[in-house]
Amino acid sequence: MKEKVFGITAAVIVCVLFGVGHGFAQTEAGGGGTGNTVVKAKPKAPAVSKPKSPTRTKPKPTAKSKTATPVRKSDPPVSRNAAYYFDYARRSCGESDLDCKVENFSKAISLAPQDPAPYFNRGLVYFNKKFYSSAIADYSKVIELGGQNDTLAAAYNNRAWTYCHTGAYDKALDDADKSLELRPNSPETLDTRGTAYMGKGNYRLALADFNQAIRAAPSNAELYKSRAKLYRITGKTTLAEADERKIVELGGTLQ
Repeated sequence: MKEKVFGITAAVIVCVLFGVGHGFAQTEAGGGGTGNTVVKAKPKAPAVSKPKSPTRTKPKPTAKSKTATPVRKSDPPVSRNAAYYFDYARRSCGESDLDCKVENFSKAISLAPQDPAPYFNRGLVYFNKKFYSSAIADYSKVIELGGQNDTLAAAYNNRAWTYCHTGAYDKALDDADKSLELRPNSPETLDTRGTAYMGKGNYRLALADFNQAIRAAPSNAELYKSRAKLYRITGKTTLAEADERKIVELGGTLQ
């Protein structure tokens, strides 16, 4: 059974700049004051004279304030480093858009060739595309780069699982054993090794691995599929049907 591992080393993540800032420059608004002309009152005419009409002076119009339109600066470029493309492949490509995933994992690899995570994830995509030789090459690169035991164990297991799909059962057994040395009693790897044994016709050892895998992870529906298949091959129909009912009970599918 293949495993999914998503992750990228902290050394790559720290240099990511996912935020995009927007800068705005705004000029200060200029304003004009209100200018009113001050008119002195005329002296009164003698009492005997008819008073003159007061002189009216129009006030000057108030100057309107002028506000400058904000000027938007161009956005700074997004930092498109390895982590950007790695995250884009995982989150922005559609689940079925395998070509998009390969393209972006490949860009991440070109920018961070010493990071095993993009190789591992691209290997998963190649496997789903049935490009088995390319998947094997990517898992081999993960192993070559080294790293933590869990990562190496997963790479050995996935390469073994891919070998099973090419009929290279002896290579699959070698890789499964190496994976189990790094991570003993892993249900995924026991399932893989059981599948390799089944491919070689060693049904007794295959059944032992499938049973051990199910004991380690009894709620994993995929593990019952492998044992049900073995029961079908060996003519144990009743046991096969019991495992198939268990698969449905656990929410799995029989395909």
